[in-house]
Amino acid sequence: LDRSIRWYIRKRLSRPAEEQREETWKELLLEAASKPLSLLIVVYGVYAAVSPLLEHFARPGTTNIVREVAGGFADLGGTVAILWLLYRMLRSAETELRRRVSAHARVDDLLVTIVGRSLRIVVILLGGILVVQNLTGLEMGPLLASLGLGGLAVALAAKDSIANFFGTLTIIFDHPFRLGEHIRVDKYEGVVEAIGFRSTRIRTFDGALVSIPNEKAVNSGVEN
Repeated sequence: LDRSIRWYIRKRLSRPAEEQREETWKELLLEAASKPLSLLIVVYGVYAAVSPLLEHFARPGTTNIVREVAGGFADLGGTVAILWLLYRMLRSAETELRRRVSAHARVDDLLVTIVGRSLRIVVILLGGILVVQNLTGLEMGPLLASLGLGGLAVALAAKDSIANFFGTLTIIFDHPFRLGEHIRVDKYEGVVEAIGFRSTRIRTFDGALVSIPNEKAVNSGVEN
């Protein structure tokens, strides 16, 4: 089954090159799903193959510990495969969206990057929680609640980075300037070369490259 599905996916992915066209969304998702789908099939295929042997470890009046452990590892492998699939799909969608919007809105591709990276981080954190809960059997809800004070301390320590992040969102949605435009921020004047997650880089007319935190760029006022 695994070999048949991989053969089908390879055949579908060869069509854009043969027809000299760009990949469609369906083909991008197929490419992202190929390896995780193989892992999912192999994990549950092996478990299904050895399940008849596991019945010999059953003891009257007790649970089959060996079967439960094997089932737990199969579920763990299935969880990893599904989370890997979500991660690869999000990355493929982000790359394709950035390619499409960059031709129309030169700042909006930054929004695509922020959203895509945030969703991938959520998938990684969710995956870590599910894997730990599957391996240890611990309930992660109370543990996550107990980390609230620690998260507050981290937020206070990173308040400047958080302020710059919200400054980035203001630049994305309010569009006070775009790449390549001539602006004046505070005492600096020049052409916008890059807009990052934390700062904006301006090339002044004497050739210097100035990096201005996005929070400062938004709050100090921009003359475009």
